[in-house]
Amino acid sequence: MVPPGGRHSRESLWHAESKQAIREWAEAQGFTARVEAWTPDGRRRSDVEVILPGGQRLAIELQRGELSDAEWIARHEDYTGAGITDLWLYHPDTRVPRVVFRYRQPGWRFDLKTGAIGLIHAQPSPADAWTSPHPTQCRAVHWPPCPADQLATKWRPLASWRLGHDGIQPSARTTAELDRLAAAADQKLAAAEQARAALACQGRDDQDHAVIKPSIIRQTDAAGQDYRFLRMHDAFRWDAFPPWTDPDTWCYGCYDACGLELTGAMLKASPIVHVVRAMEQASTGRLREIKLRYGGAPSPDQTSAA
Repeated sequence: MVPPGGRHSRESLWHAESKQAIREWAEAQGFTARVEAWTPDGRRRSDVEVILPGGQRLAIELQRGELSDAEWIARHEDYTGAGITDLWLYHPDTRVPRVVFRYRQPGWRFDLKTGAIGLIHAQPSPADAWTSPHPTQCRAVHWPPCPADQLATKWRPLASWRLGHDGIQPSARTTAELDRLAAAADQKLAAAEQARAALACQGRDDQDHAVIKPSIIRQTDAAGQDYRFLRMHDAFRWDAFPPWTDPDTWCYGCYDACGLELTGAMLKASPIVHVVRAMEQASTGRLREIKLRYGGAPSPDQTSAA
């Protein structure tokens, strides 16, 4: 419901109750906190404002609905321009915009039912390490994650987290747990690499992650160089990001073959060719279907008419 004469739209019960829970959590740490606080320039109103010793302000946003990259960037830059550190807590079922990680911002979730905050971190699977656009950095558990990373959440009770000048500070216990996860992931990755090397020695280094047999293509470049047989998977874009957002953060599905959800960056880095069908306007003004090819060996043509 909208309060009579109020200055905000309808909000969910989760949003209304979460604001009060976060305000009480901040006050229990000795900070001044209030809900629905406007920035001095009147451009933004934070769900919860926290004033730290020395006067620094934190703007805590509790996000239940979906945000596009452009919407998040606009809010983030308004807070930054006002000298305020913005901190975002997402509902457990809400997709976190990948652009958050491109800005090296931490990712957090808030579960009102259990009274817990979750730290979003990179949790790559050794079996899917080929999807990483940054093999050295992104094949390990780390935080904050990178935009194309596979993600996991480490949950801890709300009372175990503390606010600081940079936002929420992970506890020593949480940091130790992440270190243990990173060590375990390193061991699995090393084992996977050894197995891959052994298969390569046997002439079987062309494995993929397909659960069904993918289609096969044969291509040559302009000089006649044979690229041999390339694996080709059909993928489709399922998000609704506007065209001016970063294509590397767009979301695609390759469920029949890879069985994965992939970002644009992951498609580009994959050794497997993924073909995405799209529509473009021909010179006659009519729409026609085209095929966009990502990943795999280079090709003289990135698109071809269907």
